[in-house]
Amino acid sequence: MASDTESSAVCRPSAREAWREGWRLTARRIASNRGFVLCVLLLVAMTVGFQVLAVARDIQFRKLAVDLKKPLHLLEQSKLTQPLFELDPALRRRLYTGRISLGLLDALRAKGLELSPETDIVETGVEGLWSLAEPTDPDGHQPVHLIDSTGDGPLTVLAGYELVNAVEIKPEVLDSLGTDQYLQWILYDHSNPDPNDPAKYLSLFVTYYTGARDQIPHVPEECYIGGGGYHIIDEWFVDVPLPALGPEETVRVKVLEFDRARYITHGSRIVMYLFHTNGRFCPDRMCTRMALGNPSDRHAYFSKVELTFGTSRLLPTREQAVAAGKRFMQVVLPVLVRDHWPDWDAVKRAERSSVATH
Repeated sequence: MASDTESSAVCRPSAREAWREGWRLTARRIASNRGFVLCVLLLVAMTVGFQVLAVARDIQFRKLAVDLKKPLHLLEQSKLTQPLFELDPALRRRLYTGRISLGLLDALRAKGLELSPETDIVETGVEGLWSLAEPTDPDGHQPVHLIDSTGDGPLTVLAGYELVNAVEIKPEVLDSLGTDQYLQWILYDHSNPDPNDPAKYLSLFVTYYTGARDQIPHVPEECYIGGGGYHIIDEWFVDVPLPALGPEETVRVKVLEFDRARYITHGSRIVMYLFHTNGRFCPDRMCTRMALGNPSDRHAYFSKVELTFGTSRLLPTREQAVAAGKRFMQVVLPVLVRDHWPDWDAVKRAERSSVATH
């Protein structure tokens, strides 16, 4: 005669049978809910249809990487110049390697550019471009001035941006930055005639992203507020003409004004930035994300150009910073477009050629 324990074991269904019965009940409940079933079928149809459409239209969800023409850290400092004034073309005969001639020295001084008689003229290696190698000034700066003698017209005197420091980011910080393609330079503006303007010092920070899963651009609004205890006082946009890229070319740049109340500083912190994304300029993250999400593009990249001004001890006014930033954007953006950022038209031609051959 079986024990009570054995009898109950025989009467109880097995765990597998109970699991199957539970699924049967659940399936019957789901099947009886027509609205739920229709929603599921619709989602499946949309998913399959979307994938079919993506294949038919060659839509790329995970964007492919596109390389820079030239790494950012190889930016040529000699190309960061501003025209100051023009000189009589007859002074072209005064251009020769060696100590500056008195005639050329007097002509430069007459235009307001005070140079030392110890200044040398050196050929830069670029045809028609001469460098005025001036002695270091009392503040420790090596002035950067060039003379463009190309053509038969007047000589053009250019003032450059002196590289004070090239910042190298530590590996652990690069991990959070999300890229190793960057340039961070501290520059001194020799085209600014005001020796007391703190905006003569500016920091250029350029980053480049491509081929990553995370296509969400970092913006200064989050970095400064989240990491440095700043808060935004004001924000606005300014338009910057870029005649070097065409007579009608103008870009919109975002300007942020930050305050850090717990520290004693002479003024607020001004930050200017914009993005270059898939061959176009964007003034903010929203515009950048829309450009990155274009379903017809198989490749994608974005690059951020960010400027700050002054030193840790002295900050410029917002007017001084914005004027300096607009002037520098007119210089650096054409160099980045021509020498570093991808040729997007060439990328698109290659995409169309690839589609045509498949």
